[in-house]
Amino acid sequence: MTASSDVASAKYKRQSGMFACAAALINTLLGVSIVGSAHGFTEAGYALGTALFVIFAGFSAMGLYLLACSARKVGAFPSSYYVVAHAAVPQYTLAIDAAVAIKCFGVATSYLIVIGDLLPDAVEGLLKERAAPALLSRHFWITTAMVWIAPLAAQRSLGALKYTATLAIGFAFFLVSMVVAYAAVPSLHRSLCHGGEVDTCSGAGPAVGAPVHVLRVLSIFVFSYTCHQNIFGVCNELREPTQGRIKAVIAVAVATAAAVHLSISWSAFATFGTNVSDNILNNYAKGLPLTVARVCVALLVSTGYPLQAHPSRRSIVTVAGAAEAPDISPDNASAKLFWTVTLAFIGLTYLIAMAITDLGVVLEVVGATGSTIISYILPGGIYLALHPPTDKVQPLRVAAAVQLATGCVIMPVCLFFVIEGAVTSYRA
Repeated sequence: MTASSDVASAKYKRQSGMFACAAALINTLLGVSIVGSAHGFTEAGYALGTALFVIFAGFSAMGLYLLACSARKVGAFPSSYYVVAHAAVPQYTLAIDAAVAIKCFGVATSYLIVIGDLLPDAVEGLLKERAAPALLSRHFWITTAMVWIAPLAAQRSLGALKYTATLAIGFAFFLVSMVVAYAAVPSLHRSLCHGGEVDTCSGAGPAVGAPVHVLRVLSIFVFSYTCHQNIFGVCNELREPTQGRIKAVIAVAVATAAAVHLSISWSAFATFGTNVSDNILNNYAKGLPLTVARVCVALLVSTGYPLQAHPSRRSIVTVAGAAEAPDISPDNASAKLFWTVTLAFIGLTYLIAMAITDLGVVLEVVGATGSTIISYILPGGIYLALHPPTDKVQPLRVAAAVQLATGCVIMPVCLFFVIEGAVTSYRA
């Protein structure tokens, strides 16, 4: 570690335990994907969908570990995508920061779309005909949510968000319990599918979906395990950041996300068959249990919004600062630049969410591009650049090469089929 890094380390307190760091990653992993991943599972087929969730969980964990190893190799503190990328591939540093910023911006926007989808239904379920028209407006709830989200998004440290991350995990497990209960208890099936009988909304689905359908939703599986932009925050803030402790944080976070995604996907499939919506809660009838679940998911994604704003802001500050002073970093940026970027991020995500309602397209496009770059291409490429080949076989270099190659295949293929699917739907 350099002398300047030692000074920074003294100023930048490692204040987070393993649980807090794992909770932050889990909160990012279980954002909007918690309501969208069941759709990808259904399209892929129950057997292939299960396999893909397990496979992509493994790729996600490996990508996180490769980035953590790269941060350790560079030795700078505090670490960030910019610092590590600059050490590995300095000619592409600004492009990498731009990719991180755009990806996180898209995910944060999708969180607001989910809030706008869920809370009007929750109010209607509680108040029914007594609900005022304004309370049934998605625009009203997106605007209201920003009142509590904006201050959280302005926090400079992930450690300041540890309590909201813990709450978010509770919200996620409440949702899991609801979806599983509706699948497991026959008496709860009544009045599903907007008042229809169970037989009208469930049906046998394929073990393996049609290839074109699988390729269209493949990016959703990538998106469901993307939290790689926040692994540097874990490296910075974890007390005693040994290799073993970082491995444990990654394993707990990814395994928890996989268990949640599989539980929700299998339960939704058992309940609705092939009729699973791109937002699973839209399948359920309005009632008190699902009203509470909708509120929980809205709160879950609202706590995840700051976890997207934090790395996006760091990247935007880096890109913006490079035009003025090449040596600027997110940690010594002026208050003016910090607040300009923060307010622009909040304002633009708000405006786009107010105008766009198709969550499925947002998930697929973000997954095909930003998530693939951040989770596959960059972890593999950066690790290979920082760890030159030797005479001995290096398993992690092999894993990094596989990670990089997988990303280079997934991104163009998925993007093609996302666009093809959107064009087909538009023509229909």
